[in-house]
Amino acid sequence: MRINKEGKSAQELGRVRALRHYYRKRTELRNILGGKCVICGSDSNLEFHHKDPNIKEFDITRRYTQPTAKLLTELQKCELRCEECHKRIHRLLGIANASN
Repeated sequence: MRINKEGKSAQELGRVRALRHYYRKRTELRNILGGKCVICGSDSNLEFHHKDPNIKEFDITRRYTQPTAKLLTELQKCELRCEECHKRIHRLLGIANASN
């Protein structure tokens, strides 16, 4: 295994780059949607909620590597909810998994 001068392998550096991309893209997409929960106004523990699950093509949180245009198209189908408000709406709708 090759180690660079910082003591990290190429695999570790790849993971670091991927995580940086994930957090940067997540922040960018959250900001586009206003950066706070549409129900309570909280700006912490935010999740993407598809307003109509029937037209959902993919789970944004698992597809940050998609082309930006595709992400933005899917983002138009979403709103931001804090974790608690997201769970609440899924309970009311009878949807088991509130992570999407």
